[in-house]
Amino acid sequence: MTRLFVAASPAGLLAMTAALDAGLLAGRGRRILLLAGAAPVPGQAPALGDVPGFAALARRYDEVIDLAAEIAPLHPAGWSPPAEELPLFARLLRRAWGLGGGPVELVTESVARHPGRALSLIFHDAPLTVCTPDLTAYGPTMEPLPPGVGGRIRALVHLDLVPGLAPLLLAEYGIDVEVIAEDAWRGVAAELSPPVLPPETAVILGPPEDARCLDMVRGAVGSGHSSVVFVPCDGIGPGTAPGSARRLAEEAARLGARLVVAEQADPPDLWFAGKEPPALVAGASGGPLLRAARLFGLPVACAEAGRLLDRLPRYEHPDRVPLTLLDAALPELTSTGEMVPPPAVELRTLIPAIAYCMRATVHAGLRRETEAYLTEIADGPLTRYFSRTRLDELRLLMPPPEDRPPPSEPSPRPSGGRLGARLRRRPTG
Repeated sequence: MTRLFVAASPAGLLAMTAALDAGLLAGRGRRILLLAGAAPVPGQAPALGDVPGFAALARRYDEVIDLAAEIAPLHPAGWSPPAEELPLFARLLRRAWGLGGGPVELVTESVARHPGRALSLIFHDAPLTVCTPDLTAYGPTMEPLPPGVGGRIRALVHLDLVPGLAPLLLAEYGIDVEVIAEDAWRGVAAELSPPVLPPETAVILGPPEDARCLDMVRGAVGSGHSSVVFVPCDGIGPGTAPGSARRLAEEAARLGARLVVAEQADPPDLWFAGKEPPALVAGASGGPLLRAARLFGLPVACAEAGRLLDRLPRYEHPDRVPLTLLDAALPELTSTGEMVPPPAVELRTLIPAIAYCMRATVHAGLRRETEAYLTEIADGPLTRYFSRTRLDELRLLMPPPEDRPPPSEPSPRPSGGRLGARLRRRPTG
């Protein structure tokens, strides 16, 4: 048996390596790590081989192959071979990688997106394991899988970042769900050679050209942090927007603080695992924020997750569940440094109700629970998480118009308890 580990992001690489260390992907056979950096715009994100500590991570694998180099001039993110070319690619890749005619197993971050989708079709009889560090694990499967793919999925391997909330990704295929041990993730992150941070350092996660990042810098300094590290996320590095990164540094200096821009290849977890961890982690990147809170016990805050929710172009957008989890579970950092607490909400009922509204035909069994939940919150601020148009389409309870702000305005943040505190678990040992 040869297992192909298809890593499309630094977090995906960490997830697969931590799952290996935790024994979830144990088994005899050859291990090939396929580096398949799938940034939306090729060349804007660093190569996965440039991740700090990569050599230490790569020791778990028998061989490392750059998938982009193998299929050039095609790019992993847009690689979609037509059906008639699949057998050709199968023969070529088996020969190039020394697979012969032996069995192959695929471990990939996604079977719905490329390159995992393409490889699952090329190796048409390979068992599949989906290993994801993302909050999309808690949302519904957003794209129908090609015929024959769903039945080959063995398990969903993920991080339990929201205790008590069951993942819905691929649940319609009746697969097993396995959880990566927290200690395994922390151990892998520690191999990235975390830096020592000055006291009262805030880490900000986000794309540098986004105006929200200026407000996050102001909020971090306003809440008492004299040192700020800006970590580019979402596949965009400071090298692509030097003017934006410079504006962030200038704004921090104007406020009496010092700002450092992290290297493009630095995964956010690098900054969480040091002996002197940050005093605050803020941003709108859901996976890293909840990993900082849940796995490393760090204070975290989101930034305008509600506004981003309002701007999603369609209700069934794959970012809906991750952004809702941020908005509903974490305090919000304002530009003045104030921490606005999250609403008092039970995620175990809110998220399944949203998932039903996103994919009602797939999760028809959630309708009764959704009806009961909408009835319960019909006169409250939590109706902001539901589209009146979508509820009307599904013939569900429609929230009163006065509870919804005009579409052009950001939704006001509901007040309530600090549910985010429940996500923070200090590492033991």
